[in-house]
Amino acid sequence: MKRKVYVIAILVALLATSVASAFQDPNAVSQPQGLSAAPEELSFVTEVAGSSLNCRRASREDAQALSRGDAVERHVITPVSRTGAGGLTITLRATQQLESFPEAKAAFLAAAARWESLISTPISIVIDVDFGPNFFGRPFPTFVLGATNTQSLIGAGIYGYVRNGLIAGASNPQEALLYDRLPAESVRTDIGQTTTFLSPSANFRALGLISPVADPQGEMPFFGPPPKIGFNSSFPFDFAPSDGIDPDKIDFDAVATHEIGHVLGFESNVGLKEFRPTFPTALSVLDLFRFRPDIILPLFGVDERILSSGGEQVFFAGSLKIEFSTGRPDGTGGDGFQASHWKLIVVNPHQPPIGIMVPSIDFGERIVITKNDLRAFDAIGYRLNSP
Repeated sequence: MKRKVYVIAILVALLATSVASAFQDPNAVSQPQGLSAAPEELSFVTEVAGSSLNCRRASREDAQALSRGDAVERHVITPVSRTGAGGLTITLRATQQLESFPEAKAAFLAAAARWESLISTPISIVIDVDFGPNFFGRPFPTFVLGATNTQSLIGAGIYGYVRNGLIAGASNPQEALLYDRLPAESVRTDIGQTTTFLSPSANFRALGLISPVADPQGEMPFFGPPPKIGFNSSFPFDFAPSDGIDPDKIDFDAVATHEIGHVLGFESNVGLKEFRPTFPTALSVLDLFRFRPDIILPLFGVDERILSSGGEQVFFAGSLKIEFSTGRPDGTGGDGFQASHWKLIVVNPHQPPIGIMVPSIDFGERIVITKNDLRAFDAIGYRLNSP
């Protein structure tokens, strides 16, 4: 009798599973297993070189100098009225050191609010922020103006989930057709086929691969610390861009907005294997749209993506071709600037840059988010509040 009841229970469970599957949302994205924190704890470092600032990927030495032993307390500074309002929600957690610099605190909040106003994807992320002579308790090295950890995650064999996430979240029919052109099984790159991805956690949230709501404490064992951004108060910043930037100061709003852009997913793995030959061949989501300039729409699905430094490289999502920087993680090789950026094109001093995600900014220069920046974020899986 007990055996018969047991068998009936199994059949009922199987029937319930079948019914649930039948009514499941066909556009739902299953969550992959195996996403974990990338080896580096620090993603980007901004250094002062003469009258300019250059942003590059952090080295192991940078990480050792700035990330070890971080036990500084954080507290939420994002107004309650801004949380849970739909669309992108960025919760900022500050150090006590930042509270000593109210202008920097207000500027961080303004930069986060700007990204929130532009992106309608309903995810919630947490970013720790700091400003002062120390980066979350560790003294800034000489010439280092700022540092960022994007909480990048790596996963082998997850390309199918990335592709499905892009298709499910397409902003319009044209974009859905573009994503449908993506390779079905694996991605061809100039250094071999791959299904491995290495990208910031926020981008995986936007694609539905991990929870849309960040849980810093619960995710710590798997994903490591949440993203963090800090700037060095030893350098002169202009915190009021509305009246222009003083020629001997740095546009704080621009550099803070830029680093949040990296946290959201503007990141590339070009040249990574040139530094570490044993590292897996891994694309970022942004690298899915990185080609040589001769790319055309009919070849979008079959042409190789670029993961080597050097040569000309462009962002292409079906229409415009926008030039990328082409350097290795430390900025060597290629055009001399790290590849997680637009190309720095200077024809005349009055020509605006491609976008906020260029690799360098001069003292006294004002840079803002442009349509090119928004095209990239739209392509990598975010929905925008305006077309």
